Amino acid sequence: MTRDPQFRLHRGDGGQPPRVSASGDIDLHNVEAFQRLVVDASADSPTLVVDLSAVTYCDSATLSALLAAARTTRLTLVVPEGGTTHRLITLTGLDRVTNVVTR
Repeated sequence: MTRDPQFRLHRGDGGQPPRVSASGDIDLHNVEAFQRLVVDASADSPTLVVDLSAVTYCDSATLSALLAAARTTRLTLVVPEGGTTHRLITLTGLDRVTNVVTR
């Protein structure tokens, strides 16, 4: 299966952790590709940045994938301040097990 172009991996360099960037909607139709990329990115690094600032919609499957990653990786989530994704992360308590950075 090919990678979904809305999910991109930026390998860390110069001491920076890898970063996964996502855009558009993340839901049951594509969360598997998103989760696979997050798992691949965190395999070689104890820290990972997931940039959700261009995500327009995410559901509980997305939050579950992020929670699973946070169990094994120091996870930083980049989200738009006050956006729906930020509110969901706060309401579900995901912000208590990850570092959340707002833009």
